Amino acid sequence: MKLVYVTAEVDPFLKTGGLGDVVSSLTTLMNKEGIDVRVIMPKYSAIAEHFQSEFKHLAHFDVPVAWRKQYCGLEELVYNGVHYYFIDNEYYFARPGIYGEDDDAERFAFFSRAALESLIHIPGFKPDIIHCHDWHTALIPLILKVFYNREPLYYPIKTIFTIHNLTYQGIFPKEVLSDVLGLGTEYFTEDTLEFYESVNFLKGGVVYADRITTVDPRYLDGEQDLRLLFKRSKSLTGILNEISANAYLRLYESLL
Repeated sequence: MKLVYVTAEVDPFLKTGGLGDVVSSLTTLMNKEGIDVRVIMPKYSAIAEHFQSEFKHLAHFDVPVAWRKQYCGLEELVYNGVHYYFIDNEYYFARPGIYGEDDDAERFAFFSRAALESLIHIPGFKPDIIHCHDWHTALIPLILKVFYNREPLYYPIKTIFTIHNLTYQGIFPKEVLSDVLGLGTEYFTEDTLEFYESVNFLKGGVVYADRITTVDPRYLDGEQDLRLLFKRSKSLTGILNEISANAYLRLYESLL
């Protein structure tokens, strides 16, 4: 089994809260189980210099962001036996903060597309499953199905989307659909990305991922307003933050 985790943050490189801790713990657990697990995150300028000085440049390439072509560098660090990959673009990630920027829609749409493009440039690695974490990576299952469904490297890949914090969903103006995502109006419906006349990134993960998990099973009891979760209840699993390797292994194996 080969896994890749795509996340906006992971300890010890950079974290703002529980997301970074959970992904770090899950990576460690899977590595101890003998799973080939890799992690992809942005190369923020705030990552400590003692880490950045050890990064190895693997490749650079252009990434489509709707009508734009944006530079992407791919850098690698092996840390505690795990391969970590860093998406380099100073325009998007050389900033004092991680979140809360006016162009977060474009920044994380770029990151999601860049994470998929980077798989071509990782030697000897073809993932069976991409595990996406929170709204920042929620578009990956949709992008995979829309733009990569005929590519031999990509079409066998399964996706899992985990909701860490339902409070933050990545909700942006309707114009983001075409100007940032390069998608037509067929993806602006109640059954796709439309959410109260806006584009909802998190909803993309809920609709298009092969499996959905939450880090708090209480989300399954109606304590949220994203009604679409219930439409996909057969594909939805609650796994507590107190991470169980066996629970995740069963989930991954169910997709293979």
